[in-house]
Amino acid sequence: MDAYGERHQRQIGIMDEAGLARLHGAGVAVAGLGMGGSIFINLVRLGIGRFHVADPDKFERSNANRQREAKEDTRGVRKDDALIAEAKRINPDVEIVPFRNGVQPDNVAQFLDRMDFLIDVVDIWAMPAKLAVNAEAHRRGIPTAGCASMGFGCSVVVIKPDGPSFAELSGMDPKLDPLVNLERFGRFISPEIPPYMMGQVRKAMARQGHIPFVVCGVEAAGALASAEVARHLLGMGGGVFAPKGMYLDPIGNRLEIFEANWQARASPL
Repeated sequence: MDAYGERHQRQIGIMDEAGLARLHGAGVAVAGLGMGGSIFINLVRLGIGRFHVADPDKFERSNANRQREAKEDTRGVRKDDALIAEAKRINPDVEIVPFRNGVQPDNVAQFLDRMDFLIDVVDIWAMPAKLAVNAEAHRRGIPTAGCASMGFGCSVVVIKPDGPSFAELSGMDPKLDPLVNLERFGRFISPEIPPYMMGQVRKAMARQGHIPFVVCGVEAAGALASAEVARHLLGMGGGVFAPKGMYLDPIGNRLEIFEANWQARASPL
């Protein structure tokens, strides 16, 4: 048994050898390595063989409550450097191409080249880049998982090329005020803002504080999104696709399929 087979032998029974081979040959583009770092490492452990990753930022102490590889000794270290090093410790043979300047409108074609799936966790404030990478994936026929941490829970929306686009569903536009885009994105990506975090979100929208996060929601999104990648690559199950999304709120005891469209609900703010 080679190293890859030995590393992933406990997956047999959930998938077969042919499924493992499909994962090994697949490429996934991960745009954003905050919450995306959890998804990236999950996919490395799952056996995905090739990655394009993009995030120009460095870890800060405030990331330590939720982001993979955010530690006291990685403070000031680039996120891509730290996460690639961790991925190589898991699988020295994994192929990873970093895009050191992050996803930009002028590099999305190269970023998605030879990729089979896109994970979109581009920062919401990087509006032109977020719209550009989603548009390019849709044009190329690459499915995309848009993810959000919502307090202790999360939302994931999988956009397929034969369905509505991210721009259509989110209503976002670079010409709009960033706070309008943020509010529209919230209405698209989740059926609600959990009540226990609503006060702080309102402060953030008024530019009077931070958007709140906790590790439970980030890791829930990481698990759900990586399962969706596996489902797609292995051809398992029917799936939930845009304009529908999946929402989990363990504090509110909610797990539901929702309408992933900014026009489907009024602003909660």
